[in-house]
Amino acid sequence: MLPLATALALASIPAVLAQNCPVLTSKITAPNVLAGYTVQLVADNVKSARGIAFDTAGRLLVVSQYVGIEALTFSTDQSCHTAVSRAMVVNDTSVCF
Repeated sequence: MLPLATALALASIPAVLAQNCPVLTSKITAPNVLAGYTVQLVADNVKSARGIAFDTAGRLLVVSQYVGIEALTFSTDQSCHTAVSRAMVVNDTSVCF
């Protein structure tokens, strides 16, 4: 799992792919990325995220403190990488780290 400083925030993707995506806004300052890449917020309303990983089905698993593990499914439209559905995989309010 990758550590997160805040909620699930930003993903670097080639600039060409982000042109027609819905715009989500963030209070977080966008990171600097290499030329040819851009930053896009891919999910919002994630509380106290502590780590992320992809499962074998391609869903993004988000571990959140005092919440559990939530699976985010992304659009199959290759031009846009935005979460389209969410499901609790482990609903456990005792998760504390």
